[in-house]
Amino acid sequence: MRYEGTVYRPPGEWKSYLLQVTVGCSHNACTFCGMYKDKRYRVRPLEEIFEDIALAKTAYGDVKRVFLCDGDAVAMDTGELLAVLARLYQTFPTLERVNAYAGPGSTLRKTEEELAALRRAGLVRLYLGVVSPMISIRSSLADSWATKHHDPDPGRPESNLKQALIVSSAGYNPPRLLLYPWASRMQPNISCSKSSW
Repeated sequence: MRYEGTVYRPPGEWKSYLLQVTVGCSHNACTFCGMYKDKRYRVRPLEEIFEDIALAKTAYGDVKRVFLCDGDAVAMDTGELLAVLARLYQTFPTLERVNAYAGPGSTLRKTEEELAALRRAGLVRLYLGVVSPMISIRSSLADSWATKHHDPDPGRPESNLKQALIVSSAGYNPPRLLLYPWASRMQPNISCSKSSW
């Protein structure tokens, strides 16, 4: 398959076919994250994505799971993402699920109806990045999020809760992987391990 730069996936996606639908991360300015720094964000053309799906069919036969790379596939146009999902399920008859990372900005820019349409089309799980609720940790970060998204405190627990609630309301199961990226770097006595709902 064709990949641009280093590709990342959640640990639970180790058996999934990795389909790079976007390159990089739509935000890519978090101080805690070293991923995607070698890439400039862009959405791959549908024609390229469809070619990769055909290549995967030839190489792997049928697959049961697909993970949409890179850091924020949900930032794609909803219509294009629906077309990708349709092509995947058409190409792989025994496909059980398609999963993706979902950034808070792109998730909250989608309507609940758009997220529900993606869920009905077979986007089964969205992995959400959850910012630490500790004010001391959030206030010590130098992220550009506030300027870029006109949000004075994007890491506030209410934003994270709103993101989780909107995806749950749209029919998604609660995410299995929650990322608490800042706690251990700034306060070593706080665990930064992966957690489940």
